[in-house]
Amino acid sequence: MCSPCVNTPKRMVFQLQPTARLLSHSNNRHYPYPSIMKNIGRLLGKKSIETAIVPLEILKAASEAIPVPALAPATEILLSILNLAYQTQENADTRKEIVTRCVRAHVAISRRLGNMEITTNVLENIEQFERDLKDVRDFIEKENRKNRLNLLFYSKSKKDDLQRLGTQFEDTLRLFQINTMLSLHEAIGCVATRLQHVEHNVVGFTKSIASFPIPTTEVGCDSTGIPTVSMIHIATRKQIYGGRNLAFHTAEMEGRCVVMKVFKGSNARLNWQKSNAFDRTVANPHIPRLIAISSVDDPVHFSVYDFYAAVSLENFILSSVRQGLRETFECGVKLVYGISTGLDHLSEQGVSLADINADEVHIFWDTNGRAIVTMDSDLLNKPRVISPFTGDTVSRSLAVLDSVLSRIFRRITHFLYEDNLDRSGGNEDNSIYLQAFQTEATDTQMETEADEMRNTTRQPSTSGGLQSTTPAVKPRRELVWKASVGHMTSVQEVAQQYQRLVDLHSQSSLLHRYRNLSTPQTYHRCKGYSREEVTLTHTAFDSKIVVHATPSVHEVCLVCGERIAEDLPSIPRFKCHCKKLDDGVSPNIQCTECFTWQHEHCSIGLRNGQADHACMDCQLRNERKLLLQRVLDLSPGAIERMLRSGPSNILTHQGFDEPITARITESGPVSSPQESSSTEKKFVDRVSYPGIHNQEEMPHILSPELSMKGDRGDEGAAHIRLSAGTNRSSNDTGREKISYRTEINNLCVRLGWTLRFIDELTGPKDSRNCTSVAYVNGVMRGQASAPNVVAAREQASYLALRYYDCV
Repeated sequence: MCSPCVNTPKRMVFQLQPTARLLSHSNNRHYPYPSIMKNIGRLLGKKSIETAIVPLEILKAASEAIPVPALAPATEILLSILNLAYQTQENADTRKEIVTRCVRAHVAISRRLGNMEITTNVLENIEQFERDLKDVRDFIEKENRKNRLNLLFYSKSKKDDLQRLGTQFEDTLRLFQINTMLSLHEAIGCVATRLQHVEHNVVGFTKSIASFPIPTTEVGCDSTGIPTVSMIHIATRKQIYGGRNLAFHTAEMEGRCVVMKVFKGSNARLNWQKSNAFDRTVANPHIPRLIAISSVDDPVHFSVYDFYAAVSLENFILSSVRQGLRETFECGVKLVYGISTGLDHLSEQGVSLADINADEVHIFWDTNGRAIVTMDSDLLNKPRVISPFTGDTVSRSLAVLDSVLSRIFRRITHFLYEDNLDRSGGNEDNSIYLQAFQTEATDTQMETEADEMRNTTRQPSTSGGLQSTTPAVKPRRELVWKASVGHMTSVQEVAQQYQRLVDLHSQSSLLHRYRNLSTPQTYHRCKGYSREEVTLTHTAFDSKIVVHATPSVHEVCLVCGERIAEDLPSIPRFKCHCKKLDDGVSPNIQCTECFTWQHEHCSIGLRNGQADHACMDCQLRNERKLLLQRVLDLSPGAIERMLRSGPSNILTHQGFDEPITARITESGPVSSPQESSSTEKKFVDRVSYPGIHNQEEMPHILSPELSMKGDRGDEGAAHIRLSAGTNRSSNDTGREKISYRTEINNLCVRLGWTLRFIDELTGPKDSRNCTSVAYVNGVMRGQASAPNVVAAREQASYLALRYYDCV
């Protein structure tokens, strides 16, 4: 065979034959430019796909002629764009404008790369150009689906899309340092120049092929017609999977990005033959298509497939999960559709899915946005391991699908959050614990709906007026496959369901969003925590987003970084001084001393901005120790004198720092006779002293017996005074009595608490009644009713002192 036959691929001959025919029929044989430019320009303006075949082949031939193999994928995308552009008569001007821009950009980049070295940065720029072309292809497909009425309504949207695509092309050309694009005639002229350069070689090559027959073994094909290729003609890039008996590599063959499967081990040749025999019988977009193999005598046995995995499956899913809920859902839907479709096709080819283990199935993600399903070639020789996903209502084929998807989603969760949780098990549907919080959502609402849900969650108000400064934490987002929830009975039904979901233009609007109201497994609930589970099931349209406010057991909390332990029922783990139970929604905080949990909003006054939190019981113990120590430091005579002088003097003794002279000021006058009988007034006493501590009980060292008696003043108010205790001497009987309000005030000032009264006047003016509530550190400790404010506060103070065992 002559040298041209060896150096030129056979498939290029048939691609360039239409070009040779067009050149041979030109009116001017020596100056073909005007004729070619005229024909291509006329055909680009046509609207029929039949007349577009010739310029497509010309453009493809010209791109094959230049030594830039890296542009091959971009050329294929451009050809698909031209095919789509001529499939309908609708919206011809729009298609012509955007297709012209694509052709001009492709030619400009081709000219630029002809004199440049293809580096890593250049390859990244080429990939960006390919993404721009894919956006154009999607735009044209969308325009082809619209009828005239839709075109009228969406004219503004179309204009915005065209402007966005034009800006993308300009930005991409700047990456190649191209400031201006060629005109359409200049671009066609460049195409014609390339074709003229290869015209004589093409014609000579065609004649040489026709002059003598070529044996089958000489064209590099095996007995079944699959082309054979030598290892020296393939440039491997990186390994994307490595197993015991095989490995997958990304590679480049004849300027084409492919994936190569290399067989290893003692049975490499046998497995290679079995794999090739099976691959010849399959034809599915989610199963690798065999395009070349190694020769039998080659020391390395490999097969070449027609797809390219630029990124790993894990990286694609991780990128989608980090982007948002909509991207996460669309990623999960495409993945389930691709895997279920591939497994269903394998089942139709006679592969028993019941005999396959999930470890024998490998999934790749190619550059066209498809999930590619592959299997180990020696699966028939390996012992079978029964999958754990078995059940009376779930078939074995579904069990394989469940195993593959659950393993992938669990691995992604481990990569993101460093824990290994399995949320796919169980056949129960907890929909009875779910509460829908929005029935419809647009694409723009989808991004922030979880944040809105968390903002609308009940946030209790704080008594001390302090606001939490905890920084915002991104929600924990997971893809979850519920293995046994649904009504599908085969992989084929699952594939059909998800195919309908993929075909819908707005998938995210079909998602159902719920709050989880089930009983939490733990009291650990840091403020700002949220978990968003994008839950997919066998029935595609039953998929939902479930938002949790409580982390699960063995999960790593994103707020505090703690690994959640299981709360034992026998150990009381929740005890808040508000006397209320855990509501399963409000944030909680854990005491660093006794390790019990309390409501976070009830502990704001206790923490005072400190990282370590001690609950009220622990703070009471600490204060009791301090108070007892101060009492014990005094002499016995001083203690006896203090007890005789009354509890108030204990707190103002010189051994307890400075004397306390502050008193709570009465707030608000008593209602006047001029007030209407139907009106109601509420008086709120201001916080007398800022405090940080709240106590569950008071040390019973203030032991004098106290009694209560009534007394009326000038205003007719019943002042309740502290009487002298039984231990007081007769000389002390004339001492001024101290009110309960003064006692509770002194107690709060000494211990650093806050004291506040809220008064409410009700009833007509002739029988007015006042209800007063005493709040110590924002927690109600006493409530009483009396004819006036002073008496009501005095009784509420007495009840508060009783709570702390001071009376």
